Formats: sequence, C-alpha cells, structure tokens
Amino acid sequence: MFYTRRELAVRFSYLLAGAAIAGAVGGLVAYGVGYMDGLRGLRGWRWLLIIEGLPAVCLGILGWFLLANSPESAWYLSPSERQLLVLRVTRDEREASVPSAKVLHQADVVAALKDWKVWAFCALNFGADLQLFSYSIFLPTIIQALNPAWSTLYVQALTVPCFAWSVIVFCCVAYISDAMQHRAVFGILGSLASIVGHTMLMAGQSVAVRFAGCFFVATGLFVVAGTALVW
Repeated sequence: MFYTRRELAVRFSYLLAGAAIAGAVGGLVAYGVGYMDGLRGLRGWRWLLIIEGLPAVCLGILGWFLLANSPESAWYLSPSERQLLVLRVTRDEREASVPSAKVLHQADVVAALKDWKVWAFCALNFGADLQLFSYSIFLPTIIQALNPAWSTLYVQALTVPCFAWSVIVFCCVAYISDAMQHRAVFGILGSLASIVGHTMLMAGQSVAVRFAGCFFVATGLFVVAGTALVW
C-alpha cells in the first residue's frame, strides 16, 4: 500500500472515475466502430476488440514492468520519498491494528461469520454492485425505452451526462469523506438518492421525470459502492 486509510476514498474515486468515463464513451466508440464493418476484411466486432483491447493489453504489459509492488521498490521515487512512504504506511498500520491482527486465526474467522454486521455489509455490497453493473450495462436500454423513436447515436450521447454526473458526485464525496474521516452517512445518502431515482424511473409518467431519475440513480451509483469498499 502506498496510501493510508485516510487517503483511500479519493484514490479509489480515480479508479471508479475511469470506469465511469469508459462507460460514457464506450457506447459511442462501439457505435462508430460499427461503420468499420468489412474494413480490410474484418467484421465490426473484430475491430472493436482490437481498438478497445489492444491498448489494455499493452498497458497491462507495461504495468508489469513499470509499476512498483511496494514503496521500497518504487524506482521512480527518490530514496527520501521512499523512506517517507514507508514511515507513513508503517505508522498507519500500527494505528490500525495490533501485531496479532496480521496473522489469520481460526477463532477470528468463526467470530466474523457469527457477526451480523459482516453479513449486513455483504448484503450492502451485493446491492451496491448489482446496481452499479446493471446501470452501467443497461443504461442505453433504459434511455431507449424512454422514447423508442430516438436513434442509437442519440441514446448513446444521452448516457454521457449521466456517467459524467456520477463521476463529479463521487469525486466530491470522496474528497469530503476523506477530510471528515466518515463513510456511513455518505453511503446512506447515496442509497437514498438511488432509491428516489429508481422510483422515478418506475413511476414517472413523463420522459423528463424518468430521465431525471437516471441522474438520481447516478448520484448514488459510485458513492455507495465506493464508500463501502474503502470503509
């Protein structure tokens, strides 16, 4: 670990922001690549795998050689910077637990399985991840259902502000959460916002209300999943 517990929410927001941005532009890229069908004898789906997959493969190979496993092996940092990182992480670990906590004990596992809070946390994460991935995958379908007359390109364009809003909200919440060192209230508020959004999508009578519901769902989309993971 390069960061302490007090810095995780903001750093994790960067990761989820990348996922949201990918969701925002992925549909547009797929739509554009569809026009490459037959180019140089390759079907459109093959071009899509090449264009979207090749950068990921190349970055993955570079990451194997360039990314450090620990502060001590971070070649891109000066000796003083590496020493500072080690001291910060060591101090954070010392504050977070006692030495015995670094060893897995059978009694601890049994105690965790008997703790209702562990199961409640599992249920929370299941619901948060279910919403996160369902929204990310089916948002174009949801928006298309608002008005079947809209073109595919127009629908894909309407997904962009929804994902952009979710990124802005989570980055702001992550910063405030780290500054306050509090997670629960933001997860609760994010859940309430998403509940309101789902209600608007199901019960709304107009296109405007239902589309606004997409933004309410997006408000809690990454907030709930992100704050739970860094808790």
